[in-house]
Amino acid sequence: MNSSVRSDALGLPNKVAISLAIFLYIFSVVFFSYQEGWTLIAKAFAMFLVVTFLLLSIVNGWGLIFPLELKLLGVWFIWACFSSILGGHLSLSIGKILTLLQIYGLSFFLFQLIVRLRSVNLICLICVFSLMIVVGYTYLAGGSFVTPEGRVFGTLSNPNIFGVVLLFGLAFCLHLFMGYPNFLFKAFFFTVATSFLYMILQTGSRKALLGSVMIFGLYGLAYYRGYLRGRPVRLIAFISFSAIAISALLLAIYNSEHFDRVERLFVAVESGSSMSAGESELGRIALYQTGLEKISQRPVFGHGIDSFRALEGSNSLGMQVGTYSHSNYIEVAIGTGIIGLIIYYSVYMTALGRYLNLGRRSPAKQSETARSAQAIAVPLIFLQLAFDFALVTYYEKAFWVMITILLAFSYLFTAEQKRELKKQDWRKAELQKVHARNLEN
Repeated sequence: MNSSVRSDALGLPNKVAISLAIFLYIFSVVFFSYQEGWTLIAKAFAMFLVVTFLLLSIVNGWGLIFPLELKLLGVWFIWACFSSILGGHLSLSIGKILTLLQIYGLSFFLFQLIVRLRSVNLICLICVFSLMIVVGYTYLAGGSFVTPEGRVFGTLSNPNIFGVVLLFGLAFCLHLFMGYPNFLFKAFFFTVATSFLYMILQTGSRKALLGSVMIFGLYGLAYYRGYLRGRPVRLIAFISFSAIAISALLLAIYNSEHFDRVERLFVAVESGSSMSAGESELGRIALYQTGLEKISQRPVFGHGIDSFRALEGSNSLGMQVGTYSHSNYIEVAIGTGIIGLIIYYSVYMTALGRYLNLGRRSPAKQSETARSAQAIAVPLIFLQLAFDFALVTYYEKAFWVMITILLAFSYLFTAEQKRELKKQDWRKAELQKVHARNLEN
């Protein structure tokens, strides 16, 4: 795939060192860090990531890059610490604060290395290859990574987390499939995407199952919007092909052994009643109600990070589905108040704004890689915002690896766009000078 986002200035040794550090860290997060007894390996690779960046920074004289998204995340972390001190549950919050310091700190170093490498396709390949190993290992392990209900959770300990992380991998596969013209490459990425879809079906995650349907439709619409505008024949062909592909995916979901979970969700939403909901859904509803009540008690500062499980009523309600709120919005609002909730999601909204702005001023100059990355990133961010209604993700390492990658991509392409616009302005100024001289003569 041709791209104007290149890493030629780095030199081969730097590229190899950065690529190796990023691969080992991402692989360790999705393979080792959630498995009991193997976390020490993950910590060692995380340390390797940090040391690699520090050494290369000294050798190459690099500074630190602080985009607005990372600044907002830092502000939110400080606010979370402040809220925890005021909330009265500091002894409970301190463990989560230290966890966040580690996760966000590593995300910062990962971001620095990705923007230095400046190779979107290579990062996508690293993620896809890491998840390929996880999927293969999970498949070969048989029943070792399966819940009593038959849901596969892989190396990430939770079927929902596993399914959604695979959804990111599926999106990266789609980006690579569209980018490489070689038939063998396309066949390879198609096969890998199919294996990811198969494993998503095995997780029984409603979020990942429905997200996989949406990612295909939204990606196609975003990627081909320039080619379809004003071309009714192409538009009809695209809609027809998309309908066939999505129908095939829906049929696979329908025939899945976990379709009953999706069916219960739709029936409950359609009827507007909890009578048809299962134990999991009823437990979540009760947790949400309790969470909203606790938010109203301290709406500005919150009760402190990770305090939901210590609040009156939450522990007994969570016996069936866990003692956290099962909603990132509620969990963050309880911990840091409405102000903290706004700051936290400003990170996502800022990145989303960057992606939506790509190509607006100079669509003809937007690279194919930028257009494709935008087409996967925008749906992924929207889906993540939707998933957070039913998942707690602010302290999940695997999610922050994927989100950090999207933040780095948005920074890279925004920088690329700014450089292109500067070139356009310079050319325009030079033409105006030439035109002025011609008029004088």
